Amino acid sequence: MKARLKAASGFAPGRSHLQRDVRCEDFALAYRSRSQDFGCAVLADGAGSKRNSQVGAEAACTVTASILKSLKETILADPIKAGALVLSGVRSQIDHLASVSGEPFDQFGSTLLFSSIYFERGSWYTFSGQLGDGVVVLDNSSEQKVQFRQVKGIYVNETVFTTSDSPEKHLQIDLRCETRPIGFLLASDGVAQNLVDMKSEAPSNACAAIFSWVKNHRQDVIQRAVQSNLE
Repeated sequence: MKARLKAASGFAPGRSHLQRDVRCEDFALAYRSRSQDFGCAVLADGAGSKRNSQVGAEAACTVTASILKSLKETILADPIKAGALVLSGVRSQIDHLASVSGEPFDQFGSTLLFSSIYFERGSWYTFSGQLGDGVVVLDNSSEQKVQFRQVKGIYVNETVFTTSDSPEKHLQIDLRCETRPIGFLLASDGVAQNLVDMKSEAPSNACAAIFSWVKNHRQDVIQRAVQSNLE
């Protein structure tokens, strides 16, 4: 019997943004197909110093979700190529936005995190990636772990963005086949500090509680809870 997919997303300005009356620069989305054979979650954290980072973050998420949905065969056959296609598609859309608006390309920068899942030939395949900081926490019923290392830029408070030079060199990806139930939790760097011990990269008890709660509740309840907790 095929497991049922659950997916939910949300984003809101952090406390420091609210105190400084700064707009939310993040974007996130989650999708699951009606046929229950594909689902994905995508998150982008806009570069705080860039004027159009929220626009770039939204573009990064929507383009990535579309590519993940349409390139299953490429992803399963050549995940390195698939990762490059994701970044190429995102940067192409940002280039279009920059051209239309007259704004510089680098003003649309954001990080990019994604996890997708495909049901193929009786097995679940997952494809995840991370560019820049933030965390992707994996739960495969036997363990919970942070999938990717943290990537910073030249300076301590910098990271790698979709608009950085040669971002494909910094994109971390993971493709795996799972026979057991599996879950992913994506978080920007600000939220990640409450979910993961950043020194040991060990998920906190909060991650276990979230995964357990999601397993035991319906899709509509999950999405409402995410939204209400962000209001």
